[in-house]
Amino acid sequence: MISFAPRENLRLLCIIRALIVGALLLALIWAHKSLNLLLNLPALGSILLVSALLTLVTLWRLRATTPVTQPELFGQLLFDLCSLSLVFFFSGGATNPFLALYLVPLSIAAATLAWPYAWAMLLLCVLSYGVLLFFYVPLAELYPQVRVVGDSTRMAQMHVMGMWLTFVVSALLITLFVVRMASALRRKQQELAANRERQLRNEQLMAIATLAAGTAHELGTPLSTLKTLLREMQLDYASNPDLSRDIQCLLEQVNLCRDSLNTLVSRSRDGQPQPVEVTALLERLLDRWRLMRPEAEIDLALEPGLDAHHTLWDPSLDQALLNLLNNAADQSPRIALQARRDGAQLQLRVRDYGKGISARTAEHLGELFFSGKRDGMGIGFSLSQATIERLGGQVRLYRHPEQGTLTEIILPLTPGAQ
Repeated sequence: MISFAPRENLRLLCIIRALIVGALLLALIWAHKSLNLLLNLPALGSILLVSALLTLVTLWRLRATTPVTQPELFGQLLFDLCSLSLVFFFSGGATNPFLALYLVPLSIAAATLAWPYAWAMLLLCVLSYGVLLFFYVPLAELYPQVRVVGDSTRMAQMHVMGMWLTFVVSALLITLFVVRMASALRRKQQELAANRERQLRNEQLMAIATLAAGTAHELGTPLSTLKTLLREMQLDYASNPDLSRDIQCLLEQVNLCRDSLNTLVSRSRDGQPQPVEVTALLERLLDRWRLMRPEAEIDLALEPGLDAHHTLWDPSLDQALLNLLNNAADQSPRIALQARRDGAQLQLRVRDYGKGISARTAEHLGELFFSGKRDGMGIGFSLSQATIERLGGQVRLYRHPEQGTLTEIILPLTPGAQ
């Protein structure tokens, strides 16, 4: 299988270059000793020496931690193309039997680099071969034209032109099919990596769910006790309006905790997600959120006609959306929520007016137990993302061009409701 790690590709390129330099060196020695060809040995030897030195320098460079980029790999292949062209120039040009070596950097570029680099390498290889048809140091032993005249000379020229056309067709086919195969393999590797990451995250979430179930069982009794005591205090201090309001606020928070625990239990019992009316979902969600965050303000913009559409819902979706609203409210006391239909999808956009998502947070976004907040647990966004993706949706975060962070939530609309 083709490797797409740039550092490994560069190391393999060095090995291939060393093999080609060794093969050309042996060919030069054989041509000079056995065939008595009149070659420009100083020029050819200098070219091979520079190639060998670059190989050693590149291997030394690979010891550093600096990442290998595609432009760097393309530059290395471009050097190989130039060095081969110089070798062919001093050894018969288009009549050199080793011209097929042009296919080596071309194949590597097509297999490892993005398609613009591959097609650029194809163009350069074809142009280099074409230039060698007219500009080169001729060798009488390789090109019959210097020894014959008339129709034989014309036939020799046609033979060389035919070789060039064959090379062009072969190079075009190799580039076309290798680029497509490499692109397909890249996509497959990316999908496999995404699936592995998703599986690992699901395993971690399952472990959290197991702990949460035990915690829910343990918290049931203390919450019931708190609720009973608060009701008794409400009766005892009914004559104190300020204290009664505080006790009522505490009762509402305890009820929210109880509702969350009940949702957790019902989530484990429920089966498939059910369709729910979009407007009813958002109204119920915002009523619950306002109880949780009475100090926060929200600017709501609902597209007309959303009440005629449905989206898939299960109890965990409420918590996922609440987490995202709370994340926004943690950044600024005023947030905005926009809901609209986008084709067969429901688009929710939550904006805060804080400092915006930092580069460090964006880099680790979605990782469990990483939080950009000082007192955060690092599981809220991951849980929300996992829930929404399980329902066929997506979550994306952007840095708003004016101020704050924009959270975009995509949920599918049920087919029967469109």
